[in-house]
Amino acid sequence: MNIDEFQGRAKETDQFSDEPEKVIHALLNLTETVGVLHRFIEQSHRDKSLPDEYAKEKISQRLGDILWYVSNIATRKGIKLSASASENLIRTKERWGRANELRGKQFDDDMPVFERLPRKFRMAFFEPVGEQKPKKIMIAIPSDQNEWIQVGDRIDDNADSDDGYRFHDVLHLSNAAHLGWSPVIRALLRRKRKSNPEVDRVEDGARAINIEEALTAFVFSHASSVKFFDGVKNVDFSFLKTIERLTFGLEVRHRSYEDWEVAILEGYRLFREIRKKQEGLVEVDLGAERAGRLVLKDLPPSVKADLQLV
Repeated sequence: MNIDEFQGRAKETDQFSDEPEKVIHALLNLTETVGVLHRFIEQSHRDKSLPDEYAKEKISQRLGDILWYVSNIATRKGIKLSASASENLIRTKERWGRANELRGKQFDDDMPVFERLPRKFRMAFFEPVGEQKPKKIMIAIPSDQNEWIQVGDRIDDNADSDDGYRFHDVLHLSNAAHLGWSPVIRALLRRKRKSNPEVDRVEDGARAINIEEALTAFVFSHASSVKFFDGVKNVDFSFLKTIERLTFGLEVRHRSYEDWEVAILEGYRLFREIRKKQEGLVEVDLGAERAGRLVLKDLPPSVKADLQLV
C-alpha cells in the first residue's frame, strides 16, 4: 500500500469528514496518542519483563494511529501526504544529505596545493618575553627553514577581566580541523583561493572572516558562563540553529549540526588546556574523512628564541 492509498482509505473512516476545516479532533487525538506512545516506550525500557514482540506490536499500533491522524489532518487541509513526504525528503537531503555526500572531502580539494588549508600543521601560542600587561599572545608557525615566524598581530583579551579570549584562535583551528572551514586561518596562513575569484571573494573574503569571528564571539559569550563547556557533552541546539542561519550562503552550510557540535566542544577542550598552561603548541590534523584532530603539546624553546625580539 502506498501512502496516498492509505490517505484515501483513512478518510473513509474519518467520523468528522463532513467538517473538512475542523482539524481540532484529529490534533487532540494525535497529541494524546503521541503521549501514550511516549509513556509506553518509557515503560518498556523500565520493565524488562515485557516480551519484545508484545512491545513491538503495541508501538506499531500507536504509530499506525499517529499516521491515521496525520493523514486526516492533511486530507482536511487539501494536502497530499505523498507531497509532504517528498518535500520533507528534499529538505532533509539538502540539510543532511549534502553533508553526508561531502563527508571525507575538503572544500578546497580541487584547488592548487598552495591554496589549500594545510592538512597537517603546527601553531604556537605564547606570551612574548617581557610583555607588559595587559597580557598579549603571539601566534607563530614554522617556516620552510624550520624557523618560527609570527602570523597575525599580538592580541590581548580586550576586556576588563582575564577571560582568556586572547587564545581564541584555537577555536578557529578547531573549525579548520573539524569543518575544513576557517576563513580566519586561511587569512593567517595566506591560503586564500585566489585562483578562483568568486570563491576568493565570497568564501575567503572579509565578510566570511567577519562572520566566523562573530560566531566565535557569540559562542564564547555563552561558553564563559558555563565553564567553557567543561563537562558538557552537547551544545544547545538553539546555538547550532543560529550558526546555521548566520552561515547561510557559505560553503560551510553543508556541514551538519553534529560537525559543528564537535568543532565547538573540541575547540573549547583545547582552549581550556591552553588557557591553563598560558602557552602551548597546537598540532592540527585535518585528517582522513575529516576526522580532524587537535593535540596540545609543550612549547619548543626554539619558538621564543626565534621570536623574542620580533
